[in-house]
Amino acid sequence: MRSFAQVIAAREWENQHVVQRNVLAPHAPLRAYRTIEEARNNQASLNQVSLNGEWKFHLLERPEDMLESYVASDFDDGQWDALSVPSNWQLHGYDKPIYTNVKYPFDDNPPYVPEQNPTGVYRKRFQFASQSGATTTITFDGVNSAFHLWCNGTWVGYSQDSRLPAEFDLSAHLVEGENQLTLMVLRWSDGSYLEDQDMWWLSGIFRDVTLRTKPNSHIADVETIASLQSDYRDGLLKVVTKVAKPESTQTILVTVYDDTGSLVSEQSQVMGVEFVDEKVRGTINPFIESSWMM
Repeated sequence: MRSFAQVIAAREWENQHVVQRNVLAPHAPLRAYRTIEEARNNQASLNQVSLNGEWKFHLLERPEDMLESYVASDFDDGQWDALSVPSNWQLHGYDKPIYTNVKYPFDDNPPYVPEQNPTGVYRKRFQFASQSGATTTITFDGVNSAFHLWCNGTWVGYSQDSRLPAEFDLSAHLVEGENQLTLMVLRWSDGSYLEDQDMWWLSGIFRDVTLRTKPNSHIADVETIASLQSDYRDGLLKVVTKVAKPESTQTILVTVYDDTGSLVSEQSQVMGVEFVDEKVRGTINPFIESSWMM
C-alpha cells in the first residue's frame, strides 16, 4: 500500500515508463448476469451498478495543491460543487478549453508537463452490499488525461491512456454499507504528448463509471474467431475463454443463437481444454455479428 505522500512524490504523470498501477488486464467488454434469461433479454444486470451522476468536485491549480484530507472517507466535502459524470470540467465553467492543431498547448519538453497543471478532485459516496465469494471491480471508461484512485482513504491505483478503459479490483477496499471514492485527475501528463491531435483539449471523467460484482471464479475474457468456407454456408467458430480463479470441476458452456433468437447449437467442455469448436451450417447470416450471442 502506498501512502499519500509517496503517491504525490512519485509524479508518475511525468514518468514515461509508467502508464498504470494496479489496472486489471484489458479484456472483451463483458456483462455479468445471474441467469441465462437475464442475459438473453439484455436486461439491466443486478450485478452491475452505474456510478454516473453527481460527484463532488474541487479544482486545484496543480497536483501539489492536493491535500491528504481530500482522500479521507470522512472528509466534509459539503461545500464543494456538484459536477455531472460523465462530462468535461471545462464545459461547466472550470478552467479553459483549448483547441490546437499541430502545436502542443504547452512547452515541448517530454516527459515533463506544465507546473500549472489543473487538477480536478472528484469524490463520490455510494452504498454497497457485500457478497460472499465475490469480486467487485470498478471501470472508468475514459478519464483525461491521468488519475489516481482512492477508496475509503486507501490508494487503489493509477492510470493514463485516457481513451482506454481502466478497471481496478476494489474487493479488498470495500465495506458493507457506505463507501467513498476519490479521484485526483490531472489535465496534463506525459501521455498528453502522444494524445496530441487536431482537437479540443478537455479534462475530467468523460465516460461511464461502472461497479461490477462477479463470483470469484468467473469468465474474465472471451475471444471468438469465425471462419467461413467459400460457399458462405459452412463455417467454423472457435471460442477461447479465460477464467479467473478457475476450479478443476468447472465446465464452459457455449450456446449459439441466430438473429431470430432460435438455438443453433450448444456445446460444453471441461476446463483446461484449449478451445471450443462449433460447426455451424446455413442458419447464421455471416455478416451480422450480433446474431452470434455468446
